[in-house]
Amino acid sequence: MLKATLVSSEEELEQIHFLNRQNLKQNISRDEQLKEGFVTWLYPLPLLQKMHDMTPSVIVKDDERVVGFALTTLAAA
Repeated sequence: MLKATLVSSEEELEQIHFLNRQNLKQNISRDEQLKEGFVTWLYPLPLLQKMHDMTPSVIVKDDERVVGFALTTLAAA
């Protein structure tokens, strides 16, 4: 069952980082890029943690596994 929630653990941040790496444009086929989309920027785990410390990101989980994410960040002042 899919459930949308906010990031609440380091393990979830690690799963975001894994999905981020897995879906980089250079890591997927052109057909998959056209069908599913892709990401162009790899967010290092320490940066994800800093972003989370300011404002948690939204994730979608299938049981305990993160299957989707929407990173949130605050605008620079």
